[in-house]
Amino acid sequence: MVALENCTELNGSGLLKALLELQRSWRITDSEAGILVRAAIPNKSSHAAVWDTDQMERMGYLFAIDKILTGIFTEQQKQTWLRTTQAANIFGQQSVLQKMLLGRVADLYVIERWLRSRLELM
Repeated sequence: MVALENCTELNGSGLLKALLELQRSWRITDSEAGILVRAAIPNKSSHAAVWDTDQMERMGYLFAIDKILTGIFTEQQKQTWLRTTQAANIFGQQSVLQKMLLGRVADLYVIERWLRSRLELM
């Protein structure tokens, strides 16, 4: 997975490839991935993906979230954590994925910061 700090080093097709990998790993639809990055997901064989600053910021948070989750969970545990409301007191009565699918970059930031703070406690 692509780390946040490496996000700007990728070209459009590299970011698309990383996004498609995240989509596969999280088992989300094209529509859900589109909401997360605020864009229609280009054809999977496209090599001409162009991302604006907002979309790159969103992908940076998503990749950072995935990197943290991959470091602490198995793939199955990651799926469960993304989809359950076990952290409801922090994210409202929603799963983490539901919170992210509200489409606000601030939610991605809050989730990434919360996960990072949990790592510091480990």
